[in-house]
Amino acid sequence: MVLVFASTIDARRRRRMKRGAFVQSCGSFGFDDGHLTAVCAPEGTLDQSVTTRLNLNTFIANVDGKLQINSAFKSTCRECNITPQGELSCECQSADGLSWPRSSVSLDGIISNINGSLKLDR
Repeated sequence: MVLVFASTIDARRRRRMKRGAFVQSCGSFGFDDGHLTAVCAPEGTLDQSVTTRLNLNTFIANVDGKLQINSAFKSTCRECNITPQGELSCECQSADGLSWPRSSVSLDGIISNINGSLKLDR
């Protein structure tokens, strides 16, 4: 599996890394305690990848059971994961507290791989 991932990152490195679109130069996405983790290729490297982490709770919110770009989702969402397309997907509590619908929000347009580190585009 590591060899497949390495070849995927190598192919992605050939494309110019641009603002946003972290999915193009990162892989092995994970989610833990409100943080996105990924293995990213630093710009200009051919044989290195680094593991990086970004706190999503500072700019993603649960608004009545739906994830939105804002702040503080972690306390009212559960069963979260990062999809291969760079979406945060969670079950988020509705405003009435009775249901936990699944919701997702795309992170790929707002997070960049800057020299191997995930950064929020602001």
